[in-house]
Amino acid sequence: MGTTINPLALTREQQAALNNLRGVLGRQLRPASKTDPTLLAELILQNALLMRENGLASELLDYLQRVREKLDGENPLYARLGIEIAVTLDAIDGRQQEAGEIFQTTLAWYRAHPIPLAEGQARIAYGRFLIHRSQLQEAMVQYQQALELLKDHPVEAAIAQGEMGRVLVGQGKFSEAVSRFEKAYALSSGDGKAGVRLVNDFAAALIELGEMERAERLLIEGVETATQQGLWLVRANLRRQMAYIYHLRAEKSHDAVSAQPYLDEAERLLHQTIAEMLPLQNTLDLAVVYHDLARIETQQRQFSEAEAHLRLSLELFQRLGNLRNEAVAEITLGTLVVLKNGDIAAGNEHLHRSLQLADKVGDGFTLRQAAETLTRLHQLQANWAKTQPREIRIQVIDQLSFSRAKLVDYGLPEAAQVMASMMTELEAL
Repeated sequence: MGTTINPLALTREQQAALNNLRGVLGRQLRPASKTDPTLLAELILQNALLMRENGLASELLDYLQRVREKLDGENPLYARLGIEIAVTLDAIDGRQQEAGEIFQTTLAWYRAHPIPLAEGQARIAYGRFLIHRSQLQEAMVQYQQALELLKDHPVEAAIAQGEMGRVLVGQGKFSEAVSRFEKAYALSSGDGKAGVRLVNDFAAALIELGEMERAERLLIEGVETATQQGLWLVRANLRRQMAYIYHLRAEKSHDAVSAQPYLDEAERLLHQTIAEMLPLQNTLDLAVVYHDLARIETQQRQFSEAEAHLRLSLELFQRLGNLRNEAVAEITLGTLVVLKNGDIAAGNEHLHRSLQLADKVGDGFTLRQAAETLTRLHQLQANWAKTQPREIRIQVIDQLSFSRAKLVDYGLPEAAQVMASMMTELEAL
């Protein structure tokens, strides 16, 4: 993570705000400065999300730590900065264990110094950290505790309900997820901005239940509300979800002819989403949409366009240091290079890269997805090798052996056993 602002990742206003922040903190964090540290703490807290989203987590961490050192340990801002430090560490490669320790220490501080609103927000943040580790049940406990703390703060309680809905989606409990999103929606009814921010995940749960018409109506209403509220990024992401509905309709179609209009509409919506996102310069969301578009282009056998958009997506994830999404994109790219060029070896390289990244960030779901895709590619390779000369079979056996060993290292014994079975079949020829 560098500390240089990338002008492509920020609007002019955002860049000016961060440059101003740097100037202020550079002057006021000097040992001789007599500026009230609480003012500096509030300033950095206001800009923390913007910095993290634009790949400046390491620089942000330095500011957070230096401001925190100026505060008394009994000051509530000291605890708030602690949570922000933990969230920021989670965004930096190799610092996740430290993040977990700081979360625990700060939550212990709140138990000794009850501040319901701040502790509730802290538990929501810790829940998200646990989700990144695929610890869904543990995250659910944090969100339940947050709900109890936030009973007098409906907007924040809606956030906790929404997070619980996301966990339930991850657990495949879609009916329960919809119930949570309905509660969240009701809690945020007096806050248009809070309500519309829930729509995307609410619609996703409805889609999983097959209620695509209800989901589409919710998204259309959300687009109208986001337009009225001036929430342009939210609106763009709602269009992205609408594209997903059309993509699903294409997949459920009986034949290619009936699927084509749905694929065309999904592609149109994603191009519109990109056009709306580009002026906003939100790099992470833009990268996700490039990835979505590449998947649809792959399905339509527009391989060159798909690869171009996929590599744009990867470049943005790498720039942000977002290893989790980079791992997902590597799975897609691995599949694409096989479809485009028939290059299974190159596809396998991308899958191994995905395994490495997913393991590094503790993302068990993506790790299993990468293993499943790697297994399918190796099966294609093994089937082809059965009709090839012995020296070719030996090369494929060596590649299978390498993958089997890696899968064992990543704690995926079932996938490793499949590799071993393929090796046995080839060795018997």
